[in-house]
Amino acid sequence: MSLTAVILPAQTSRGGLTFEAVSIRPSDPRSQGLHFATTADNGFRATGVTVRFLVHLAYDLEDFQISGGPGWLRSDRFDIYAKPEAPDATDLDLTPNGAVEQLRAERLRERIRALLAGRFQIKVREESSDGAVYILEQTNKGNRLNPSSGTRGINRNRGLIAAQDASAASLARTLSTTLLRPVVDETGLDGSYSFSLQWAEAGAPGEPEDSGVSLFTAIQEQLGLHLRSDKGQVRSIVIERADRPSEN
Repeated sequence: MSLTAVILPAQTSRGGLTFEAVSIRPSDPRSQGLHFATTADNGFRATGVTVRFLVHLAYDLEDFQISGGPGWLRSDRFDIYAKPEAPDATDLDLTPNGAVEQLRAERLRERIRALLAGRFQIKVREESSDGAVYILEQTNKGNRLNPSSGTRGINRNRGLIAAQDASAASLARTLSTTLLRPVVDETGLDGSYSFSLQWAEAGAPGEPEDSGVSLFTAIQEQLGLHLRSDKGQVRSIVIERADRPSEN
């Protein structure tokens, strides 16, 4: 096994993108659920979020790839409003259409890393090691995905993934969350598609198990794709330090 590690602050040193104004308040303990939405200027409004959730967004990693840190990172919930130091619109106008959303996402992640470092004193150790992954690829008969039309999004419920205007890469990320193992997109598909994937999934203790096929069989029969086990580089981070935020 090969392993590399480096200790780094939550923000990157490359572009120095930050939020100009940030409001952080404890969530109302009576409130339910989590809501996160970006704003037109590529800031965000969130209610009921945990710091663990923000770390997941900032580093583009799944929860199983994050370890360390105090317990309150999972339990304490916050309402946050973050406004960028300047709108992104001007130079995004010069970006090819297919790359705009990716660039906006990268910039948002960089700003969230800066927020985590500045307001929560987050410091992480990033690691990369050889580990088990799944490769998502097309079958010999080709995929069964439909060209997309309608509202963009991909939703995951028990035994169901439903998507409109979603990429194969976003499907791979959703499968990674489901399987608790990195899923690498090697389908070669760069378009957007609509699809519905249904499979049998065990319920909570005492609940009956869904009827139907396994996830691996469903992916092949319903989507014309295939998951195979392999070895690859697995990224992870260890949270080395975290402090509760100061009062606004």
